[in-house]
Amino acid sequence: MSVRAEHDRGVLAGLLGRDPLLHAYELGDLDDFFWPYTSWFRRGEAVALLYHGARPPTLLALSGPAGVGELAALLGELAPVLPTRCDAHLSPGLERV
Repeated sequence: MSVRAEHDRGVLAGLLGRDPLLHAYELGDLDDFFWPYTSWFRRGEAVALLYHGARPPTLLALSGPAGVGELAALLGELAPVLPTRCDAHLSPGLERV
């Protein structure tokens, strides 16, 4: 399985809605106002958001403990195409990636 861009808000809402407290910011970014400033990436059920409405852009990659491995794989594949500089909000265990 490899990383892919995700453009379907319904799919994203379904995945992120499984833990709405953890993904409150990402769920908010599905709103029409924020949507144009977002790029979404997915690998299986792992989701990462690159918000480029601010400088530097902000990467959000959050998961519960059971999903950290899949999210680490997503970030490993995504790293070469991320901006040279960005802020990141990561779940524990992902900072090494």
